[in-house]
Amino acid sequence: MRMSALPEKVRQAIELEWGEIKKAGHMKGIKQDGGCYWVETRRGRLCAKPSTVQEICLYSYLNRQDSPIHPHIPHFFAGIEEAEGPWLLMEYLPLEYPRSRWQGDGEQMEVLAGLHGKTRGRPLQFHPGYTPLWSSTMKQALDQLFRDVEEVTLPNELLRQFEERVQGLFQPVCWVHGDPNPTNWRMRRDGTLVLLDWERLTAAHPAVDLAITLPGTGSLDGRQEYELASIYWEHIHSELAFPLAGSKEDLGTQVWLAKLWSVAEYLIQVGEALPKEQAGQMAGQLAERLKNYFHRGE
Repeated sequence: MRMSALPEKVRQAIELEWGEIKKAGHMKGIKQDGGCYWVETRRGRLCAKPSTVQEICLYSYLNRQDSPIHPHIPHFFAGIEEAEGPWLLMEYLPLEYPRSRWQGDGEQMEVLAGLHGKTRGRPLQFHPGYTPLWSSTMKQALDQLFRDVEEVTLPNELLRQFEERVQGLFQPVCWVHGDPNPTNWRMRRDGTLVLLDWERLTAAHPAVDLAITLPGTGSLDGRQEYELASIYWEHIHSELAFPLAGSKEDLGTQVWLAKLWSVAEYLIQVGEALPKEQAGQMAGQLAERLKNYFHRGE
């Protein structure tokens, strides 16, 4: 990365507080378009990224000692106003979240259970930058996507049931991160898990977060989703006294449903930008999983 990639005001702010910048580079494992950069100074490394006023305010608020996510959030250093938009300066996290832990990780579930349990029924302290939903417009977009893919058909009645059932996921049970996918986690050198990218922090059912931790389109029969719910269940009940309505199996069903919703949302948002073959493959997998979800137990 060339030093010129950092705006002048950002460079000045870093050098004023941390000393001369020696070198900088793009952080691996973080989205390439507008992602995070590591910056090495005489005092050590930090992370700089293009941001928003909303994100900077969230990082500042969530870094408080009484934060429901402390200490599993990067340390906030500063927000820098710049002509083309604000930049966020925060803790550099040296270690990637290992792929071997991308599915059903107990420590990851404990972190999310802490966030959910400590915010149950608590009103958001800010205006959310994201609201999870399923609208008639999204239903039409998904229906069109299925029609555009050869050999993918889904009965209208099934889509209607899907639209009806997902509404329960959007009830403000607690705060949810909104996008805890595996690439949004990193680690400190002491092994502490840290969750990044809080722009989608909002209020919803915990199943929304749990589903998004699973990579890809989820399992064909819901097995992964039920296993994940079982791991989470132990943390949310025994440690935080946060009993969810229903049983552990009910939570697994909700996580499975939330996974289907999250894949559908993703396809609607970015499907046109994906290679046609990849979009078609994902649409086919989603259709098959939707059928299995609604025909389970038959």
